Amino acid sequence: MRWQSAAFLTCLVLKLSIWIPATEASGGTVEEHIRRVADGLLPTVVVEGQAPVTMSIFGEMNTLHVPGVSITVIHDGKIEWTKNYGVKRLGGDPITTQTLFQVGSISKPVAAMGALRLVQEGRLHLDQNVNDVLTSWKLPENSFTAKTPITLRHLLSHTAGINVHGFDGYEPGDVIPTLAQVLDGKKPATSYPIVVNQPVGEARYSGGGYTVMQQMMIDVTGTSFAALLKKEVLEPIGMCRSTFEQQLDSKQLAGVAWPHDSAGNAVKNGPRIFPAMAAAGLWASSIDLAKYILELQGSLQERANHVLSKEMTGLMLTPVKDNRSLGLKIGGSSEKYFSFGGANAGYRGFLVGYEFRGDGAVILTNGDRGDQLGDEILRSIAAEYRWPDFHPIVRSMIALALTNELPFVGTFAGKDCEIFEIRKEGDHLVVIADGLTDALVASSTYTFFATRQNLEINFFSENDQDHGTFVIGDLHANFHRVK
Repeated sequence: MRWQSAAFLTCLVLKLSIWIPATEASGGTVEEHIRRVADGLLPTVVVEGQAPVTMSIFGEMNTLHVPGVSITVIHDGKIEWTKNYGVKRLGGDPITTQTLFQVGSISKPVAAMGALRLVQEGRLHLDQNVNDVLTSWKLPENSFTAKTPITLRHLLSHTAGINVHGFDGYEPGDVIPTLAQVLDGKKPATSYPIVVNQPVGEARYSGGGYTVMQQMMIDVTGTSFAALLKKEVLEPIGMCRSTFEQQLDSKQLAGVAWPHDSAGNAVKNGPRIFPAMAAAGLWASSIDLAKYILELQGSLQERANHVLSKEMTGLMLTPVKDNRSLGLKIGGSSEKYFSFGGANAGYRGFLVGYEFRGDGAVILTNGDRGDQLGDEILRSIAAEYRWPDFHPIVRSMIALALTNELPFVGTFAGKDCEIFEIRKEGDHLVVIADGLTDALVASSTYTFFATRQNLEINFFSENDQDHGTFVIGDLHANFHRVK
């Protein structure tokens, strides 16, 4: 009873006002910070020597068909502001500070904090064979597991060699599989059976691994996953509106942001249901996720250890393989930050926090193009608060006459890339890819780049206008001209 009273009070009054030295943001009031962020959205790429063309948040929401956005910014170790734009659903009520979004894979680092809480309490162990803990289901043994048994450390860091990258979820009205059916890939589950099918220790992102972890946590505590995370993580740090519960009633659904596809249409039948809660099942507001960031930052300084000790938080934020730690991605050019993104049908979100700067941000959207919008907002926040990271890519251009560009106009496709089109528009070329139109800038006599996206089109030579390489983000794909 004493714990329940403490948790209740935490939800009401938790403020986490941690003082941490930080680089000064641009001058002005909080309202001026908000206005400059909203009016200063930055493209992915800028041309060397040219001032970037900034965009407004409402203009980009309209262009990218994203109905609603919720932003919370952390500065100097506290939540400095929250601002909401747009609506829960086209023609519907506005987004508010109380609005919940499905946050997709951001569920993973929140679930990871719960697992590490159990490690801290001695109920789980990072390097114990998971099959020694699992009671209601076992991870199938094979040659990979015989050589290296799978542990919780592997699951948390995406190094277990487990398949199933992610889950599509289920529509309301579908027969919803049990967690065991998801693990076994048995109907009505629509995902593959979860198995180890590559050498343990290699990096491969796996929602399947987090689903195994979810079952471990249930087996060792005898508690439902949603109730366990509420008690061990959400309530202690004040995430009192957030929930891993999946079957929301009509009243709860009325208060959530409705999902929308890339064209801005409401997703058929609304939010999906995710039995794989640890991988993709969290509902949260941007303010609640900001409290999660503050908890990690404060825990490192022993000022906010509501869930994990300073030592366990440090372990959580230590990379295991590449930039993957025990639940988060670690980066930073000069100052370390932790981050994670999430994507469910009709939702995109992102969180980031600097470990010792006391700065961070959460951006949640209810549109399938919210990831691009979120990146633009993040770059604007980074510029306004003078962060060392998340700035546009700088590329060089050459002046190329339009007559020399026209031979590259056409429609192209490839085995590993969807159809895209290069078109003349006024006095320049544009590329139309994935439903988005972007101006093309020449970097040589036969290579081009876009500015709104990290996209490059590299023809093989100035005399071969029919073949080349299409680069967008981490994708490199050969293409050819099609009629």
